[in-house]
Amino acid sequence: MQRAWDRLRRLTVWVLAVYGAAVATVLYSPVANWAAMPLIVEAHHDSADVIVLLTAWATPNGILNEAGVWRTLEAARLYRAGLSHHILVTGGPTGEGGDPGAAMVAMLGELGVPKDAIQLEDGSANTHESAVNVARLLLPSGRNHVLLVTDGKHMRRARGAFERAGLRVSPAPAMQWELWWEQPYYQYRKMDGAVHEYVGLLYYWWKGWI
Repeated sequence: MQRAWDRLRRLTVWVLAVYGAAVATVLYSPVANWAAMPLIVEAHHDSADVIVLLTAWATPNGILNEAGVWRTLEAARLYRAGLSHHILVTGGPTGEGGDPGAAMVAMLGELGVPKDAIQLEDGSANTHESAVNVARLLLPSGRNHVLLVTDGKHMRRARGAFERAGLRVSPAPAMQWELWWEQPYYQYRKMDGAVHEYVGLLYYWWKGWI
């Protein structure tokens, strides 16, 4: 019995040591930047038929999270730059929160985008469904070129899904990652986001969505 406890204690110490080394590597080395680099998609701010704005998350009383705010600001900026005269917001309500699509439409209005320039597609539960539903809305009218707005870390997967649906995509990433050695908290967020996206890319590839 004592030998078993000794082995368990040594294993616990070893696991904690490996975990601590891994965390320290992520927080205090460029490894998070290396993980993020393949996910970065260069922006192409081309004139397009439609600016497509992917929703993020909102509280039940309509307060957007950081991603939702930055995405909406970027879409409004592209509209004011004259790159398209129409913004299509896509994404349905989230089960654990509120209605990010409605919140982003409201924010676009506050930023000066006219109501008749905004359309909301709120029947999509994920990026794949947004791509399919947006294509169904646009392609029958001959519109196939979209200026796609989402987070920089999410852009590679989103672009793949929209191109798979038959659309021509010009990426317009918001919240693009900066690749330099940042504070530990941001390195952790960068690595966490990169891992999430690699898993998402693998899943979308397996499903045939990209």
